[in-house]
Amino acid sequence: MARYNYSSPTWLKVVGYVVLSILVLAAFFCLAVLIYGGCEGTTFVETLQTWFTSDKLQESAETVEQTTAMLHFIN
Repeated sequence: MARYNYSSPTWLKVVGYVVLSILVLAAFFCLAVLIYGGCEGTTFVETLQTWFTSDKLQESAETVEQTTAMLHFIN
């Protein structure tokens, strides 16, 4: 009796390795954020906000608020 060994297609293996690699990198990134946040005394979200929110974005939000207030004043 012949034995049949099923093997996954090569493209499926490559996609699987890519997805697995992305998940491992994301896990290491989250671990780094947690460790850094623990050392600084901040939460996970606060650490991400300090890393990825620029001061220019906050200044732009203030400018938009001032412009909106002026437009309401003019109307």
